[in-house]
Amino acid sequence: MATTADVDPRSCAILDGIAAHVTPQQFETWFRPLTLEFVPPDEIRIAVPNRFHQVWIERRYQAVVADAVRQLAGVTPRLVFTVNEALGAHLAPGRPEERDEFPIEVDADDGGGDAADAVSQILNPDYTFENFVVGPSNNFCHAAAKAVAEQPGETYNPLFIHGNSGLGKTHLLQALCHLLQARHGKVMYLSCEDFTNHFINAIESGSLESFRYRYRHADVLAIDDVHFLAEKERTQEEFFHTFNTLYNQQKQIILSSDRHPKDIADLEERLVSRFKWGLVIRLDAPPLETRIAIVKKKARMRGVELGDTAAHYIGEHVKENVRELEGAVNRVIYLARLGGRELDMDLLREALADLMPARMRTGPGLSDVLRIVADRFGIRSTEIQSRKQTKSVVYPRQVCMYLARMCTQSSLEEIGAHFGGRDHTTVHYGIRKVEKLVAHDQDIKRVVDDLVGTLTGHGR
Repeated sequence: MATTADVDPRSCAILDGIAAHVTPQQFETWFRPLTLEFVPPDEIRIAVPNRFHQVWIERRYQAVVADAVRQLAGVTPRLVFTVNEALGAHLAPGRPEERDEFPIEVDADDGGGDAADAVSQILNPDYTFENFVVGPSNNFCHAAAKAVAEQPGETYNPLFIHGNSGLGKTHLLQALCHLLQARHGKVMYLSCEDFTNHFINAIESGSLESFRYRYRHADVLAIDDVHFLAEKERTQEEFFHTFNTLYNQQKQIILSSDRHPKDIADLEERLVSRFKWGLVIRLDAPPLETRIAIVKKKARMRGVELGDTAAHYIGEHVKENVRELEGAVNRVIYLARLGGRELDMDLLREALADLMPARMRTGPGLSDVLRIVADRFGIRSTEIQSRKQTKSVVYPRQVCMYLARMCTQSSLEEIGAHFGGRDHTTVHYGIRKVEKLVAHDQDIKRVVDDLVGTLTGHGR
């Protein structure tokens, strides 16, 4: 866990969130020396060693800090900086923070190493094939990426992955770059926005030849969000020639976009045609089972083993994309750590309240649970609420308790009262009983999943 000494729990949680979205080198350089204080409702006070450090964080990492706070507290923060020169004692001599000018990222033509050295500083270490959860919505994309990794420049060139935001395009691109960098040398990964800015800077500084050498001598060029080429005529022209040079030399080109090449507005036809030369493949939203697996994987990467109930609850209620799932997992874990709380349904509801649509915040009620379960098992509602202890009644009653805890806003006490005046210990036992059955019996899991689907569709 990325924490520093003498900081409050909120600061630790925010730093943990930042560490999850930057490389270890970036964290050690820019965030390890800092002290952070969260001031409700939306202010983050950041003590920095000098003015330079402040400007660099504002320019390069403001969005990272804001995302970490948003996932933790559900608010967009206002950053307030103060300079504390005593923090500079943590900085080693010669590090960038002590220079009079802003550091320049290492690049092939800067005399600081080849492009492989440069790309290693911007790839997310978590974005590997090992950490990518494969399911029916992404198995073709995953297989295509692995095939490119085995035969770059030969199989599927270019590889063009498209899909809605947050579904894992960047993860796949960076996983490919991690693997190809280890095997094939000069790998360049960057966003289309960065490519455009580099091109503009090269024009302004008169260094176009250096710019062209850098990009046209890569073994692998991966461009994220290539749809940002739209309406940029000069950048499109430059990219067209870069593409041709690399393609003719059988160098691998990997592209991502939020839409199919033919649907990118104001993109030159010759680029659209070239983007379709290799393989164009769509990444779809993950179904429930894959979302649950992703939730468990993301939690495990943060040192937490989520139970089936918690993972199912998050996967069921956060459906839009993988990025929101990750944010939900982060927030659940942070809230549990901050308050030293048990990761129970009350905490899950609190953590995800603002991520759910209004329908789910009001949600189905206990009477809905009772009616739907009684119908499914062919017994009367009054039997479930009675004191009967026969197996034909106890099991549906326990299913009711499990569903009520997962799909309603009710407390254990409220659930116990509704289902026959049981105390919270009995309710807790019933929930755990169904959790174990779901984990080990696929037939029971299908029944419970169907009931959850029916309940979460309640009111549509």
